[in-house]
Amino acid sequence: MATATLNPVFTSISGSVGGIVLYQRYGRTIMRKYIMPPNPRTPKQQANRSRFRDAMASWRSLPDYRKESFNLQARRLHMTGHNLYISRYMTGAMNDTEDKGPASSTPFSHREKGAGGMRVSALHSLSPSVTAPSTALISSLYHNKHGIPGAGSA
Repeated sequence: MATATLNPVFTSISGSVGGIVLYQRYGRTIMRKYIMPPNPRTPKQQANRSRFRDAMASWRSLPDYRKESFNLQARRLHMTGHNLYISRYMTGAMNDTEDKGPASSTPFSHREKGAGGMRVSALHSLSPSVTAPSTALISSLYHNKHGIPGAGSA
């Protein structure tokens, strides 16, 4: 892997040229050789690809009011309606052959309720970022705040 220093005229470059791939990583331009990803074509992989193809065709055939309903519902999960629909289709939480009416009538699964749990954390006051603090970090902060020896030291 090599890094590239760009001419000041260019601010970034990405893509591929011949057998070389260029991409951005931590503000630096990285170059590497293109490697063909493996494709084992197992029966499970083929079945999953077929299901995904069916899910995409199903989404495209939905009426606009159903798509909008999924978009509204997905906002609470910090995702798009398309992603929510495909996720539900792939996990079997949705049967494409039956009309379930507006998506808002379909309740969130337990896993979906936990989605979108990412939030801006006040733990990094100098550089707020989107984080999901680990339970170990939360426990450590709690123990340190309440003066519990040993339990909160990292």
